[in-house]
This record gives sequence, C-alpha cells and structure tokens, in this order.
Amino acid sequence: LPTVSLTGLQALRKGGLSAGMRVLIIGASGGCGTAAVQIAKALSAGEVVGVCSSKNAELVTQLGGDRVVDYNTETVDGACGADYFDVVYDTATNSGAGEMYFKQAKNALKRGGQYVAINAPAMDWLRLLCGCQRRNFQLILTQHNSSDLSELATMADNGQLKPIIDCTLPLSQEGVDQGFSRLKSRDRKS
Repeated sequence: LPTVSLTGLQALRKGGLSAGMRVLIIGASGGCGTAAVQIAKALSAGEVVGVCSSKNAELVTQLGGDRVVDYNTETVDGACGADYFDVVYDTATNSGAGEMYFKQAKNALKRGGQYVAINAPAMDWLRLLCGCQRRNFQLILTQHNSSDLSELATMADNGQLKPIIDCTLPLSQEGVDQGFSRLKSRDRKS
C-alpha cells in the first residue's frame, strides 16, 4: 500500500489535481493505477477515467472510476476527445510491453493541463536529471515522507483507499519466482 499509494498521491498533486477536475489514469488496473483511482476520488476529482483492458474494467469502476477506455479497442483521444483532461497520470508507458501513451494523452489533455508519468523513454529521464523537463510533462520520483503516509492512512481509515490483493504466495524462493512470473505476465484477476 505505501509505495504505490505514495506514488499516486504525489503524482496527482504534481499534476495539480483539485476538486472537480477530470483525470485520466493510464494503467488503472495495475498497482499504481488502482491506488490512483481511489486517491483521485478521495481528492474529489470530478471525473476519473481509467485506461485498462476490458477484463479489468469492472475492477476500475468498483474502485471509483467513472468510465474505462479499453486499450485493446479504443484510443484515449478517440474515446474522450481533444482538450478533455486536466491531469493525465500515466503508469503504463515504457513498462515493458512497448506501451507509449504520451501522444494520445497529449491530444486529450487540456491546454495548461499536466501529464505526469512514472516511466518514460531515456531522453525524458535525462531531461529530468538536467532539470529541463518538457512543458506540461512531469516524471515523478516518489518521496517517502510521514506527512503523505499520514494522509494515506487517513484515507485508508475512512475506507477511501483499500489495497488490492490479487493472490497470496508463500515466503520462499518458489513463491518469489511465482510472484515475479505473475508480475511479468501482467495477469490480473478480473
């Protein structure tokens, strides 16, 4: 709960999310995405749209997503139109299967909106390290701190933030191997 939730909270803040805004969460059924859907709702986002496969759409809506864009059959900009979102939080681009959502998301982002990602091509990491990121594009490096953990604990205590536990595995070498194999397969319960 702490790392994915801290990442989501800090990314949404970095994007300037405030009450009533529209937010797009790319990778909404993954660890960081499921936390972000719940956190965006807890922060009073006006609309939370998640990008995931249709088999995970129900999970995203149960967590508070208002609607889902199925990446297998739709594009973000095609499903939502241009200049629609105030904040885009991308947890999927460059995560290992060739995903690249920036161009689609940029088209759907309002003028002055923010695109915040947890991963990007090497050139964007270099820009981050040099302190010259692109306008309206932010890479997030999670900062662990007690203030944010306290805020997340309050959300959890209030029932606004719940960890998603897909399965439990034994604490053994075999369990670790199974866990990494499951992570690489991107298989989720629907």
